Amino acid sequence: MALAIPALTIGLDPLFKVCYKLRVTDILQLQKARIIRNDIPETTDLMCLNGHIIQKVEIMGIIVRVDKRERFISYGVDDGTGVISCTVWKNSNNEQVISMASLPRSLQEKFAAITSHYQSSVHEGYSLGDLVQIQGRVRVHRDMNEISALDHRKIENPNVELERILDLPKFYKLYKQPVILPTKVEEHLRKMNDKENPLNETVLQDAITQYIQQYKCQLTEFTVDKLVSLPCLTQLFSSNQWYE
Repeated sequence: MALAIPALTIGLDPLFKVCYKLRVTDILQLQKARIIRNDIPETTDLMCLNGHIIQKVEIMGIIVRVDKRERFISYGVDDGTGVISCTVWKNSNNEQVISMASLPRSLQEKFAAITSHYQSSVHEGYSLGDLVQIQGRVRVHRDMNEISALDHRKIENPNVELERILDLPKFYKLYKQPVILPTKVEEHLRKMNDKENPLNETVLQDAITQYIQQYKCQLTEFTVDKLVSLPCLTQLFSSNQWYE
């Protein structure tokens, strides 16, 4: 089961915007992140790896399956550890129509050049045996993880794949490190949590310690019943509407 991640910390991870270079077998095993919001864990469409939220992944492998459809092409990509489906959408950018009448001439020329580039880059499809690099988002389709491609290209030099294989252990070592937030951020989140939860652990400890020092009471043993019955705690509970 994926780790539960506090909602307030999403986006604070230094690797939040990173495109993760992963093996196919690990992508197939990714689970949806569980986000804690108001102390209640919720399952989201975001993927999680060792406590890190994953937005994009990158794979490199051989095309072993081609399924052409009207709006997209589905590829089976094999990197030696597994096969994953990758969906490449056909020229969706050409369907956008933007009025350029109000733009300056210089911007119109640049926009026309960009439009011409998109029109000339319609994806015609890869062939079986092609070595490709694909970046995209992981989604679940029919209970299987697959990749919706955002960027893709054919690799002509096979040495690029070898370099990637040699670099992967370095990336995985980084991905295994826990999310470490800056000290000031942790302090700010702790203060926010204290405001939202008046009866946090620190407040209860301080109240018990102050009561024992003030009345010099000696408790031979600490049980839940004795602690709850202390006047200092009953006042806290009643003031925070623990008893209805």
